[in-house]
Amino acid sequence: MLDRVDHIVFCAPTLESGIDHISELTGIRATYGGRHLTKGTHNAIFKIGPHSYFEILAPDPENKDISAPRWMGIDLIKEPRITRWAIKSFAIEKEATILSNYRSDYGSAQSGSRALKDGSMLSWQLTDPLSKPAIEVVPFLLDWQDSIHPSTSLSDNCELKAIRLEHPDPDHIKEVTAPLNLDIIVTYAIQPKVVLTLKTPKGIIEIT
Repeated sequence: MLDRVDHIVFCAPTLESGIDHISELTGIRATYGGRHLTKGTHNAIFKIGPHSYFEILAPDPENKDISAPRWMGIDLIKEPRITRWAIKSFAIEKEATILSNYRSDYGSAQSGSRALKDGSMLSWQLTDPLSKPAIEVVPFLLDWQDSIHPSTSLSDNCELKAIRLEHPDPDHIKEVTAPLNLDIIVTYAIQPKVVLTLKTPKGIIEIT
């Protein structure tokens, strides 16, 4: 199942504070990725698998055109945390119907892009991860199409070991993960949570 993980979204109030927070936990300093010009955010990333990465996401202070609430629950969190995660999809229109059955506004496929440091654009197709709730444990779908995967140029200094989901209604979440062929642990908890286990330069750690 870990091969299906495209990336993990860790939201922070500012990009620098998010990078510092994760660096202290893992010993890894994330690499600046770029700006999401139509979403009002920017990011930094590091590799957690052959074609998987960890994304630190924050509001873009230079983008005054996009107002709250912005995507990924970034304006709803009280502290830095994982708010979303994405899986690879090579049949995004078909799998989007599974998400639509879970939540009617969650399964719409759309195009996205990010401006890179060199001025070029990275583009993809994804199902809308939405601006709320603050934390969504059901993954959104992503197809990079002809773009080079962002993890390709990153160093191999971290490894994704496990991922589990916590939710007040785990059976309802399993009704989505099962038809998506995701063999993932979903347990009961009062608050939704995505729990990541990473092998890092500082040892095996959990991030939520």
